[in-house]
Amino acid sequence: MRTLPFSNLYSHPDKPLEEHLIGTAEIALRNLNSSPVHKIADFRKEALKKVLLVSGLCHDLGKATSYFQTYLLGSKKEKKELRQKPETRHGLLSAVSAYYAANCQLANEVEDGEERAFLSFLAFLIVRRHHGNLGHAVGEIFISSKNAKLLAKQVESIEEKKLVALNAHLQNAGLIQAISKPLLAEWVASVKDDLKEHRPGLRRLGKAKNLIYYLTANFLFSLLIDADKSEVVLGEYMSRKELDFDASVIDKYKTILNFKPTKINNIREKAYQEVIKQPIDLGNRVLSINLPTGLGKTLTSFAFAFNLRESIRQKRNFCPRIIYALPFLSVIDQNADEIEKVLTCNGLKTDTNLLLKHHHLAEVYYREDGNEFEPSQAKILIEGWNSEIIITTFVQLFHTLISGRNKSLRKFHRLSGSIIILDEVQSIPSKYWLLIKNIFQLVTQELNSYLVFVTATEPLIFERQEVQ
Repeated sequence: MRTLPFSNLYSHPDKPLEEHLIGTAEIALRNLNSSPVHKIADFRKEALKKVLLVSGLCHDLGKATSYFQTYLLGSKKEKKELRQKPETRHGLLSAVSAYYAANCQLANEVEDGEERAFLSFLAFLIVRRHHGNLGHAVGEIFISSKNAKLLAKQVESIEEKKLVALNAHLQNAGLIQAISKPLLAEWVASVKDDLKEHRPGLRRLGKAKNLIYYLTANFLFSLLIDADKSEVVLGEYMSRKELDFDASVIDKYKTILNFKPTKINNIREKAYQEVIKQPIDLGNRVLSINLPTGLGKTLTSFAFAFNLRESIRQKRNFCPRIIYALPFLSVIDQNADEIEKVLTCNGLKTDTNLLLKHHHLAEVYYREDGNEFEPSQAKILIEGWNSEIIITTFVQLFHTLISGRNKSLRKFHRLSGSIIILDEVQSIPSKYWLLIKNIFQLVTQELNSYLVFVTATEPLIFERQEVQ
């Protein structure tokens, strides 16, 4: 097989640009392929894959300018001088490339013109903001005359021979649109007017207040930025450690502890048996465990979640992560320690890729198969929720669900195909109930997830008939 020539362009020191672009696209697609999402609203998975492929392959294409290459490979003094210059920025030019390339990539996949236009705009949006936060989409369609001139200047600086070599790599990786210097010049000349055509449609979506478009944008953005950071720091896709276990691991743990048959322990055992023996209907996405304080909610809720996980694995052919969220830091360590003991007594090695604690005070430490990762790698793995069981706070979970912050949205895609347990859910202020209901309805329906409320006094976030 013929080896393609190196473009002599770099994304990071000592990392070829084509290697980073292709690696990012591959990681993003592997994460999407592993998700049980089949479609989001009317956007089929194949269409989402094409948007993500283009976004990954184009997300740093703006680094091909001579301005960025001079900055990247320059001395410390040169970097300091060039860092603040607008010419070295790469986000907007990369987004313009993704916008037009996505439209081409989707031509044979999406017949509906409005749908194709929206998905192409999403490629533009997530690439433009991949180093920042997601803001108001309507604000992204405006390109100032100053930025339009800057784009033209950046394209002019690109060495055509290097771009030809880079394009060969990208097309070999699946990009349909051939990207050349003359074509880039055409794109930057027309993008200002072309983007304006999205304004009426985006405003209509805003007035409709349909969260499905918010969900789609956040999902794709999350996949892109997680892949981007993972490729740079880890250099590869991190596969999951899917282990088969159900409530029997809790039963074994309880047997070893040999609880005395006191009145309270008998009540706890009765409540436990009632919960785990409940038949599981996978058609019900929102579930509730109502137990008074002191009846062992942690073990009971995890036993139920383990059974639910195993049922999904057998009947739906995917293995959910378990995300267990609590309102208070004070009980996270306590609950995590108990679950660690459950897993350990069943012969499971509780490395971080199996059990992860994540909150703002958590230690930056990650271990897999006895190997400890460097702090920079551990940070990426922890903040990306690379684990089978994640024990975290309401703050981390809700900032992931309802936020535009880059750091929070990185793990948004981990919600797909997950079992999300909300313990002490009654502590959520009532003013947030409607928002939480609306977003969780979408997450469970569109991202193929399950929600489990654990509480002594169930708040009416959902109507009683909506909860099993």
